[in-house]
Amino acid sequence: MRNYLSRISVFCAVMLLISMLPLAAFGASIATTDTVELAPGVADPGAGAPSPAPASAPGSAPAAPAPASTLTSDPASATAAAPAWNTYQETNLNISYAGAWSKASSSASSGGAVWLTSAKGASATFTFTGTGVEWIGIKAATYGTATVSVDGGSATTVKMTASSTSYQQALFHKESLTNKTHTLKITVTSAKPKLVCIDAFKVQGIAGVPDPAPHPATPSGNGWVAYTETSAYLNYYGTWTKAASSASAGGAVKLTNKKGAAFQIRFKGDAIEWDGIRAATYGKAQVTLDTVSQGTVNMTTNATYHKQALFRKSGLDASKVHTLTVTVTSAAPALVCIDNIMVHGGSALSFAPATAAGNGWNAYQETSSYVYYSNGWSKATSGPCSGGAVRLTRTKGAFFQVVFKGDAIEWDGILAKTYGSAVVVLDGVTQKTVTMTISSATQYQQALFHREGLNPNALHTLRVVVSSSAPKLVCLDRLMIRGTIGWTSGNASLDSRIRTIQSQLGSTGDVLLKSFNYVRAFPYIRTPDIPTGDYSVPYALSMLQKHGGNCYRFAALFCVLARAYGYNAKVISGTVPRIGGGRAPHGWVEITQNGKVYVCDPDLSKNYPSRNWFMFTYSQAPTDYRK
Repeated sequence: MRNYLSRISVFCAVMLLISMLPLAAFGASIATTDTVELAPGVADPGAGAPSPAPASAPGSAPAAPAPASTLTSDPASATAAAPAWNTYQETNLNISYAGAWSKASSSASSGGAVWLTSAKGASATFTFTGTGVEWIGIKAATYGTATVSVDGGSATTVKMTASSTSYQQALFHKESLTNKTHTLKITVTSAKPKLVCIDAFKVQGIAGVPDPAPHPATPSGNGWVAYTETSAYLNYYGTWTKAASSASAGGAVKLTNKKGAAFQIRFKGDAIEWDGIRAATYGKAQVTLDTVSQGTVNMTTNATYHKQALFRKSGLDASKVHTLTVTVTSAAPALVCIDNIMVHGGSALSFAPATAAGNGWNAYQETSSYVYYSNGWSKATSGPCSGGAVRLTRTKGAFFQVVFKGDAIEWDGILAKTYGSAVVVLDGVTQKTVTMTISSATQYQQALFHREGLNPNALHTLRVVVSSSAPKLVCLDRLMIRGTIGWTSGNASLDSRIRTIQSQLGSTGDVLLKSFNYVRAFPYIRTPDIPTGDYSVPYALSMLQKHGGNCYRFAALFCVLARAYGYNAKVISGTVPRIGGGRAPHGWVEITQNGKVYVCDPDLSKNYPSRNWFMFTYSQAPTDYRK
């Protein structure tokens, strides 16, 4: 891209964001841990702010809904929670949010907070069982409109715009439903900056569906052996916390609210059982046994049940080694826990000895050109290791990285007194810290990290980062993959060309920077096309075929190379300032690393080489990028 202003208007951008509050947070995905204060006219009552509308007295008849299909801005106090009506806050797990919603504090609202959006098309779906339902929210000058439908029926338009602010308002009310499970869907029809919120729902019945019959955990004995949540045979991935739970089997459980967190156990036996808790605050997890999906376990119930058999499978071959993997699929604040693992007709096994090749497992030595090393690694001879050598480092922060397609991966290495620790990251999610220090004799060909139950049809990236300092060592002996190693775009011609480029750039050092410099050396060829979506593959291929291209082709080729080296990269189509005024279309790349987004712009780096266009944040940008 040619002739763009290189100056930034940071102050103006910041002031624009401030003027839009609280909308700045709404462009992001739902983040349940983030709480923002509402904007004036929506915030907690202060000097001159209206008081909450009084609710109906307990036990009084519910207020009738407005007769028109479009509700007016006239105040309508929320129905009091009479004996038959139950209140469920905006965080209830039976509410499914789609689009850009954010949690916002609002002490005048029923639970002290609401879920809020200004995104047209955003929606919320509430599942309940009963004969009546009510949506409670806010009416104010800054609020807009939404449609509401029950069980996919005709939509009613709800207007929340009012001259004064009223809290805990009955925005939608419907009774005389059949006493069964229903879904209510709210779809935002107004656009920014107008707001729509969910304070709570009231149900003449219960949220969700009636609780399933309890499934008590199997007791120890009669061939069943219990392994508590602290068992050394359990491998945890992601963030798990031990929490006291007096009603649970051992008085405690391991707990997480992180989507993607997982635990795994290897065993021999003819049956396996996972025990835990079902409750209103609990979510869902995917269960995989020996590479076969067993489905999703839903732990959300209205009442709380301890010592529950969340998953049980019998009839297994007791002579074979089995692997159970449980992966959290719900997002915070929903919880998932492990109380016990029960094994029948056998016992749990250690992951320590390296997995043998065969049965779908493929071995890739440390010399594989598909394994990418940062600076600080060296090759060392080691007779007892699988290939007679290892890659070794003492450098804190050094890492190796590999892209693969398959449902399982294992990192094999050495355990010894002189060895340290490393953090394992899989698909951008920290799995665990592996400690390789032992006081006993050195052990070779050990499974330092083993993970199964991955999506076999997806590309995955394993990154191992050294966390110990010199003189402690960390090594890679080999990688075991139940699948294949290497990245693919799905285009054979492009893949072949990318592999040729990678062979030129090598697999050590800062391969991302090498890729950036490789791309920026291409000649610029002006073309008028402005792509949208993920244009990376066709535009990268075009760049290589024509040996040059516009900004979008520069971005596409760098994006594809970054992905091939295992980086989370995507192409962006947006605008930058144009010399002479206005804005010009432009393409660049975003790299997400450790939860932080970085910008790389090989095209503008060619035009303005004196400035940094590699791995900077938007706040550090040399120009004003807008997506």
